[in-house]
Amino acid sequence: LETLQDVMYAPVGCVFEVEGQTVVFPTGKTKPHAVYLGPRNDGYVVIEQGVKQGMKLSYVSPALEAAVLGRAEELLRIEETKQTLEESFAVFQRRGILHDYGIMSEQTKQEASDKPNIDLSKLPASIRKRLGGGQQEESAQPQIDVGAPEDKKETGTFRVTPEMMRRLERNRSSESKSENSNSRDNDK
Repeated sequence: LETLQDVMYAPVGCVFEVEGQTVVFPTGKTKPHAVYLGPRNDGYVVIEQGVKQGMKLSYVSPALEAAVLGRAEELLRIEETKQTLEESFAVFQRRGILHDYGIMSEQTKQEASDKPNIDLSKLPASIRKRLGGGQQEESAQPQIDVGAPEDKKETGTFRVTPEMMRRLERNRSSESKSENSNSRDNDK
């Protein structure tokens, strides 16, 4: 934290930039006054040169080309980042790591046209799903609800009694036990 004595300061919102130069617009004037800034915080900026004490400043820029304070710094930062990225991508390209997928070479176009066209809809649903193409699996598993047989039946729902669920779970556990014993026998 810093405390400054005997300085001229203005609200940050009154300071603009025109072609990279910091300026202020006196109230009622359209001509910008160049200013040189000192330290600033979120609300105020010290003006070291360019204004007189008591000068009223406008919060609105009458000039179309004026930008908010900090825009030149931000554009410089963006340009430096862009340059760093371009240099990095150039290294990737020299090392063969990067491929431009947006532009197809003539050889790539020829290779693509030589591949046979496959009708994905004629493939089994499991293969279509793995390939990520075609329609979604058409024959979805039926929804199984546990409930009493007297419950109202809904279309697409298979109702199972609690007793049927217990038998189904017993059958599954006995099947998994027999598979485990078979795999142990095969390992011998």
